[in-house]
Amino acid sequence: MTYLSLYNPAKFHDKLKGGRGRGCREGAPPGKMNLRLSAARTCWGKKLGAVLCLFLSLVLGLPLPAGACTVLREEVSAEPVAAGVTLQKFLQETDEGAIKIYALNIDLTNPYVEIDVLVGADSRTFGAASPVLEKARRAGAVAALNGDFFHLKEGKHPLGFTVKKGEVLTTPMLRPDFYSFALTCARVPLIELFNFEGVVEATPPAEFQSGNAPHGASGSGTPNTLLSPATFPLAGINKPRYSLIAGGAVEVSDRERLYLYDPHWGPVSRGAQTDLPGWVEAVVDEGVVQEVREDEPGAEIPPHGFVLGGHGAAAQFLRACCQPGARVSVRCRIAPQGEEIET
Repeated sequence: MTYLSLYNPAKFHDKLKGGRGRGCREGAPPGKMNLRLSAARTCWGKKLGAVLCLFLSLVLGLPLPAGACTVLREEVSAEPVAAGVTLQKFLQETDEGAIKIYALNIDLTNPYVEIDVLVGADSRTFGAASPVLEKARRAGAVAALNGDFFHLKEGKHPLGFTVKKGEVLTTPMLRPDFYSFALTCARVPLIELFNFEGVVEATPPAEFQSGNAPHGASGSGTPNTLLSPATFPLAGINKPRYSLIAGGAVEVSDRERLYLYDPHWGPVSRGAQTDLPGWVEAVVDEGVVQEVREDEPGAEIPPHGFVLGGHGAAAQFLRACCQPGARVSVRCRIAPQGEEIET
């Protein structure tokens, strides 16, 4: 699972002075960020100030309908959480009953504030989940909140776009209605519809370089000549199944598409999809295909590699062009401002 966190200023002071990460450029000046939450505050001593558990529909989901209730009276209070971080409480009496709203005001110009993403039970992968409070304590955070929707049947993997310190952990969904929150290297907050484009390129192994091209591979080969690399569109990285609209109809994201799963996903790949027979996976280690599997349980993901999984046309590409020994490379692009996103 994915969470946003605010780090303890004292603990991370030295690290903040080291810069903002790779590829950062100067941009618009950062300002104050307001995260409005509906939650309860929990205190547990001096090290951690508060954990705020987010009702996701209030942030990245659909907005509440206008005029749903009438506010009759409102009380507002505030208290400091840490340097540059203030917790605001709104108590509203409405014609539909009482509403409590909590908001974090974060001064992004404060050099002692750092916002980061916490993932999984081991802080590295999505292979296992852990409670928000546990994550916050382990990271030394003064505040933490849920940062995504999750697939409950596939290990609680996040559905949306996840970036940690400039590294893409999960790519955006192929949907025109799922917004993501991000911070640039210049600490400018964004709420955008991010888009992903990717391509997998496979070069046949040496035994196919004398004209015996695998069926379905692009390019042609003659004795002592090299086959042209074959390519196929990549639909996403570390994505669980979700619903999307294609050709005006709703369908599952796995159908006829190719996905990549690296060690951030967890120890093993997704494996066979019972309702989509013919699911093929290719295990790639340091850029070279090690094995190709069809309708088998998940494969161990190499620590310096990944597993490609696909159905339909994508499965045929893996069978034909990603035989053991083939060299594989991946190119991808996220827009807008993909290269500038830090978290």
